[in-house]
Amino acid sequence: MSTITTGSPSGAPHGHGRQARLDAFARTTAEMNERLHWRADATGVLHLARQLEDLDSKLYETLFPGARAAALIPQKTDIDPGAETHVYQFGDISGRPRPTHAAMGRDFPVVEITGGSATVALGSWTCGYRYSVQELRRGAMSGLSIDASKANAARKTMSLNFESVMCSGSSDYGFKGLANNASVSLVTPTTGTWSSATALQMIADVAKGIRAIKVDSKGAHVCNLVVLPPSLMALLEVTLVVNTAVTAIEHLRRTYPGIDFQEWALLEDAGASSVARIVYAERSPDNYAGLNVVEFEALAPQLEGMDYVVPCHQRLGGVMVRYPLSLRYMDGC
Repeated sequence: MSTITTGSPSGAPHGHGRQARLDAFARTTAEMNERLHWRADATGVLHLARQLEDLDSKLYETLFPGARAAALIPQKTDIDPGAETHVYQFGDISGRPRPTHAAMGRDFPVVEITGGSATVALGSWTCGYRYSVQELRRGAMSGLSIDASKANAARKTMSLNFESVMCSGSSDYGFKGLANNASVSLVTPTTGTWSSATALQMIADVAKGIRAIKVDSKGAHVCNLVVLPPSLMALLEVTLVVNTAVTAIEHLRRTYPGIDFQEWALLEDAGASSVARIVYAERSPDNYAGLNVVEFEALAPQLEGMDYVVPCHQRLGGVMVRYPLSLRYMDGC
């Protein structure tokens, strides 16, 4: 059978992966014609393929409320999807330069990363969605696009899993996320229990975590990101500094203009014994990164009985932390 060639709305051709998926759809449609004796000419097949093309593009562009992982965690996306594991080094930098004198170039200190290496087993997740032959016939007859709600549900399911893996890793595959890395130390709040704390006490707790990164790393790392659970952010947003009209979060943002204060719902139970956890970080791909091999892909439709089933796939490896001193956690607030 001939290949159906389509392009993007701008007129540019699709990449090999997208074109192959459309070709597979056309082949599957031809197979259905033969099995069910469904009379469908080339125009009908092309209509269905273009519906798939349009739906496919929308799925990759879809953003869901509350999706924060990609903004908070630099993503490492250059890992081959065929890889089963990823190895990286972590620790602290050791070594310092010294005067070379007459021995220039022959006797010099070597900089090392003192710590160790970790091998992470990459993991895959799958789900899918289906459309019946009748739904596709109805769309072809009316010239309307097929209902995208099923495909969007599959995309959202994958998005939620991406958020969870980036935050807390996966117990199934044995890797960690941003909020539960065993190499990252806890900072104990001075006050804690913010439900009864003053604005200045909350500010002091937040400042303690910020200070810990700089002091513990001897200035090698400087906090530029503080991520709080919504419940704690809400307290900072409504609690006023005594005798002022300034809230605690406003005070923090004025005091630390170089720090991005964000919230992430998944931190509500990310701490020890499922308590709320604050994450402090020097956000940089050199310090930590999410192993994002395949965030989302929808594969070629498969004909099962009277339904088209579209498998969806995701492949991730949690968050690798190269320099643990660039991160700190705080529980108990």
